[in-house]
Amino acid sequence: MIQFYLGRSGVGKSYRMLEEIKKEIVEKRNDKLFLIVPEQYTLQGEMDLIRKMGLPGLLDFEVISFNRLISRVIESLGGLQTTSINTLGKTMLLRKIFNAHHEDLSVFARAHQQYGFLEEVSETIAELKRASVSPEILLESADEVDHNPLVKGKLKDLSLVFDAYQKGLEGKYTDDEDRINYVLEVLPLWSDLRGAMVWIDGFSGFTAQEYHLIQKMASICEHLTIAITTDVSESAPDRDVFENSLGAYKMIKTLAEEEGIKYETEVLTTFRRSEAIGHLEGNFFSYPHGVYCQAPGTVHLREVTDKKEEIEWIGSEIVHRVLAGNYQWKDFMVAVSDVEMKAGLIHRIFKQYKIPYFIDMKRDVINNSFIRFVQNSLQAVLSYFKQKDMIEVLKSGFIGLPPYQVYEMENHALKMGFQGRKWLMYDLVEPAYLGHYFGQFVSPLKDFYDCAKNAKTVESFALALLTY
Repeated sequence: MIQFYLGRSGVGKSYRMLEEIKKEIVEKRNDKLFLIVPEQYTLQGEMDLIRKMGLPGLLDFEVISFNRLISRVIESLGGLQTTSINTLGKTMLLRKIFNAHHEDLSVFARAHQQYGFLEEVSETIAELKRASVSPEILLESADEVDHNPLVKGKLKDLSLVFDAYQKGLEGKYTDDEDRINYVLEVLPLWSDLRGAMVWIDGFSGFTAQEYHLIQKMASICEHLTIAITTDVSESAPDRDVFENSLGAYKMIKTLAEEEGIKYETEVLTTFRRSEAIGHLEGNFFSYPHGVYCQAPGTVHLREVTDKKEEIEWIGSEIVHRVLAGNYQWKDFMVAVSDVEMKAGLIHRIFKQYKIPYFIDMKRDVINNSFIRFVQNSLQAVLSYFKQKDMIEVLKSGFIGLPPYQVYEMENHALKMGFQGRKWLMYDLVEPAYLGHYFGQFVSPLKDFYDCAKNAKTVESFALALLTY
């Protein structure tokens, strides 16, 4: 059974779903509850349920993304028998394919030598697989294109490369798109989904593979609820804005009918926010647009000269409202069109204004300062206290010494040419206070080195690292 909640933004689709989830958790009728949201909204989904629904915590309920769901299924059922291939591995495989088939290619014969081309081909193949487009379909499309020889040649070349790529993976490697195809085959065996209740929220559209995953889930779980932001009214002046999400609704309905799955649709129309915001939402993409004749007390516009002034004004407004006693820091959210572009400004200005904040964006784990500290410590031990690695550990900020002392130690180590065993002779360092600090820095690394050197198993090595 599939339940659709349709409506424009702000009519209460997500709130209705949260109420249903809360009811299931409170009444404890089902301990298999899943809310599927886009990757970047998993934390927010948990916070919304805990805060807005007044729940003490989440035990029998999980907020996950499609990627996490796929990983859960693979882990539960024993995983894949082939090795997962990463971005670098894909690029290496494609380079091998282009080198082997360059005489068979017409348009892309030398293109693979251009910087970034292989990465573009890798992403294109991934998009094709997500859309369930095979090399054979590309070849058929090429045969139908007679009016444009360049496009025809590109399609034929891409079909050849795509087919060779698939054969290169076969039986040895698995990419992210093949993981989804594997899950589609084994999903009926996953006991956690059988009899479960699933909610899907926050998506404006889905890939072809995700559509089939939803179809498969609907045939297995007890109840599937999907919220889609769209306007089903034929007379809506901005109806074209919702073409993508409306198409998603129609596609899921078609897939449900193919499987004989019952579905119900409820269209929500009552706007739950202020009238001014409701008017803005309804007319933002409309032409001709309506005129709001009342005072827009909840909507304020400000013209600024640059991004810096924009963030400074936002920061001052937040501080002013908190100091007035009407709000807390947690009551504010700043939405921007490009998080990566403005993250640096927000970090600098909010820190200056002493505003506690969290920027919801993906961060490379390698850029985490503690991860770099652990990596540098391992490298220092493996290289037997090589000067470059030791100084990286010294400057990490995790050795418990003030910055001015670290700089003095770094200068002394460079001046005296500390390398290998010289780091262990800290008791000979002059002046004595500097030797004391060197001892405080080197002693834990020396203990880690001794334990790691004598470690016979991975467990004992990991214990040595944990002790360090």
